[in-house]
Amino acid sequence: MLNLEGLWTRYENPQPILDEIAGLEAKEISRRTHAASRSSTQSQSSLS
Repeated sequence: MLNLEGLWTRYENPQPILDEIAGLEAKEISRRTHAASRSSTQSQSSLS
């Protein structure tokens, strides 16, 4: 089970990322979700 709820709050339009994750193999999902989380956090911190 994946909790991807945080992507809805981090991205204005999370659908492309959710679509990408849905198409990944199980072993790649964790790596991609962590990368998505890091990139959105870095983008937000650069706006401050």
